[in-house]
Amino acid sequence: MKILLDENCRNLKPYLTEMGWEVIAVKDVIEKNEGSNGVSDDQVLSYAMENKKIIITKDANLKKRCVVFSVPFIDLGSPEQDARIADQKLREMQSLKEYL
Repeated sequence: MKILLDENCRNLKPYLTEMGWEVIAVKDVIEKNEGSNGVSDDQVLSYAMENKKIIITKDANLKKRCVVFSVPFIDLGSPEQDARIADQKLREMQSLKEYL
């Protein structure tokens, strides 16, 4: 699988690369628009579609656009996902009786 890391997930690159994934960060392949702080969602989507990449992002608007354009993505940082992670960790910690 070929992965495109959105700007808000670029810190994952060394970890995913070490795990054996083919990872490219948006900042490495798409130029920022002049006078802009970042790359537009349209640019990210176009690059992902043209290069058959799976997007990893925390950006709610980009996630919505991925759904509309049928671009595969991994949803990081949503409240629902964060709650699932917290629930899993809390269940693992239930053996800590002094905190119950």
